[in-house]
Amino acid sequence: MGDGLIDKRLEGRVVALNDQGDLITDIPASECASAPDQSEVRIQVGGHETIGIYSADHNEPVGTLIAIVDEKGCLSIGITGVNISEMLGIHVGETVNILW
Repeated sequence: MGDGLIDKRLEGRVVALNDQGDLITDIPASECASAPDQSEVRIQVGGHETIGIYSADHNEPVGTLIAIVDEKGCLSIGITGVNISEMLGIHVGETVNILW
């Protein structure tokens, strides 16, 4: 991805919201395993983008848009300490794109 080219694109959907308002997708994290660098994977949803897939024990500050692998092995997108669905108006059914 360093040269700006996209080698792979995955598309999925937001299928649920968890208790914190994070977006649960139908994209298995294993589908992103072939990315050469997890820190450069781009995640796009609802007109917003974040870069990188983080572990559940990340130390990102409150207000950071992040993607993590949830306990079921799927990508989850949230804003640390904030209900992303309420803040950004993203709901179940929204398209999610993963690029690298």
